[in-house]
Amino acid sequence: MRVLTQPLYDPLEVLTECISGISDHALVAKFQAFAPSHLVQAAEYVDKAHSANLYKFPSFQGGKADVVTFGVTKGEFYSLYAQYFVGKNKTARVYYDALMVSAPNQKCPYCGFGHVYTLDHYLPKAKFPQFSTLIVNLVPACRDCNEGGKRTSTAALAAEQPLHPYFDRAPFYKVQWLFARVVESTPASVEFYVSCPLSWSAEQQKRVRAHFKAFNLKKRYAVEAAEELSTLSPRLKTYHLHDSIDEIRKQLNETLAIERAKHQNSWMTAMYAALINNDWYCGGGFAL
Repeated sequence: MRVLTQPLYDPLEVLTECISGISDHALVAKFQAFAPSHLVQAAEYVDKAHSANLYKFPSFQGGKADVVTFGVTKGEFYSLYAQYFVGKNKTARVYYDALMVSAPNQKCPYCGFGHVYTLDHYLPKAKFPQFSTLIVNLVPACRDCNEGGKRTSTAALAAEQPLHPYFDRAPFYKVQWLFARVVESTPASVEFYVSCPLSWSAEQQKRVRAHFKAFNLKKRYAVEAAEELSTLSPRLKTYHLHDSIDEIRKQLNETLAIERAKHQNSWMTAMYAALINNDWYCGGGFAL
């Protein structure tokens, strides 16, 4: 879970650049008629995103040949994105490229560890085709979060909405809500879970749980943790086998302090905190 700076490109400018690549005059006319409405909806999107009300936008249930608005079909909105926004030889491609490199260290903001590979439509274009090229609806993401995460599912309630990297801030990124527990097995493993502060509203607590579930983070974080433990445990066994529990904790805390300073809710922060607090692991479980 990472915060991204909201891109501030003019939505009308982006749409106009996309339209400029279309040679079909009739299609151009339809998108030009749609443009004023797009500008209004873009402002509405931002307002709803700030108040966690994006779920209130009605979803489109038709097929690709069905008209969404102003005579523009769902399929034509799809093509606007795929051909004229993403298309490598189109002038609007500059926006796609800018978004693709906007995530710090090219890490996916949804999971925090995957490499950015594509753009995710926060409100899926299958249900909200009118937002196919709306910049603030496009989030740089890894393949797993985009294709294997929420996919085309939509929230029916505010509490069901995953976190939006451009708009969600405090309290989600200020305090720790992602935790882990050590499984005292051979070799040791780690399980991840969500535990929110009691001061949070029920909606806030449900939203982080929805995010955790939508992107399958329990399983995916466990895989990352297993890889980390496969390196950490042999290192402790080789160089610190005879150290006291307190000395082992000191070694682990060096990594935790660095990671926690960067991200309160990374799987690394949760895992190292769990290891430090586990007497079995620090007392020699790492060597099994």
